[in-house]
Amino acid sequence: MFTGKAYSAIYDLEEIKSDVRTRLWFTYRKSFPPIGGTGPTLDTGWGCMLRCGQMMFAQALTMQLLGRDWRWTASGKRNEAYNSILSRFLDHKRACYSVHLISLMGESEGKKIGEWFGPNTVAQVMKKLSNYDEISKLSVHIAMDNLLIIEEVLRTSKDPATGFWTPLLLFIPLRLGLTEMNPAYIRALKSCLSLKETAGIVGGKPNHAYYFIGFVENQLLYLDPHKTQTAVHMNFTSQMEIKDIVDATQGIADDSYHCNTVHKMDFSLIDPSIALGFYCHTEADFDNLCRSLRLYVLDKQPMLFELCEKSPTTWDVPAKSRTTLGQSDSDAPLTRNSKSRQQQTGTSCNNGESDSDSDYELLG
Repeated sequence: MFTGKAYSAIYDLEEIKSDVRTRLWFTYRKSFPPIGGTGPTLDTGWGCMLRCGQMMFAQALTMQLLGRDWRWTASGKRNEAYNSILSRFLDHKRACYSVHLISLMGESEGKKIGEWFGPNTVAQVMKKLSNYDEISKLSVHIAMDNLLIIEEVLRTSKDPATGFWTPLLLFIPLRLGLTEMNPAYIRALKSCLSLKETAGIVGGKPNHAYYFIGFVENQLLYLDPHKTQTAVHMNFTSQMEIKDIVDATQGIADDSYHCNTVHKMDFSLIDPSIALGFYCHTEADFDNLCRSLRLYVLDKQPMLFELCEKSPTTWDVPAKSRTTLGQSDSDAPLTRNSKSRQQQTGTSCNNGESDSDSDYELLG
């Protein structure tokens, strides 16, 4: 299973390889322009979570501009949409989601340049940077405190006056254990990676971040950013318009941004701090995501998180604060027990119907 698409390891091998190669693969780089003018010129040893955040964001942009079924080929003609995506992640301060701007924006989340990020921090930073994206609009919502509130997502992505929907990247940071992941969550994580709206998971092992894109039985499949490659040099100037930068990207060799290798890792070995990602191109996609979460993910105990139409009435933190405040890089809150939440609010947030485990088996 690769981000919502089921394959047969026997009959679909070429399709699997093509799917893996299509993903934009961001790794450590060296010899790029100094971050902040006088800072690091490589991110080896500290930038792996930044690179994983880039990969998830690039996957969302690919789904937005090219579609989930688009495939990259080394000899194929590169279209403008692909170049516009790649241009935003190059190792240069003019690139909106470059390691340079992620590092500098990380200072607003209490992270010094060169300091390791956790999943929640990279989500918060990518959300802030998306406000400066001049090429295409992507709304970003971060569901905090293990609570996905539908009305808050609608405020993020839907214009109340026109009803216009802005494509959504949804992050759900979670902490699924104290020092190691509780294996009781594995079935729900598999279900998340089986949904067609999934954009993957950022997580990994302690101080080793990976971008998880699928699973086979009890093993996660991931792209590994821990390879140091020489930065691709660009002749970008501060006077260049965004369109000129996109056009210039056409001349950049892009082979090093794609790989043929997907790695495997047991679910039980991952760090309990992760961030789920989902992409919803339309409001109908978001509605479908909510239905699927209720049927195939939140029907399992313990629940990964809770899904509510509106904020619980006893919640004493403003919604704006809850969705923007950073967290310590544990990096996400401890999962609360669903029963205790019901005792606080007097009702269960998850009002959807539950199906049996056989429904999940159909997805796997």
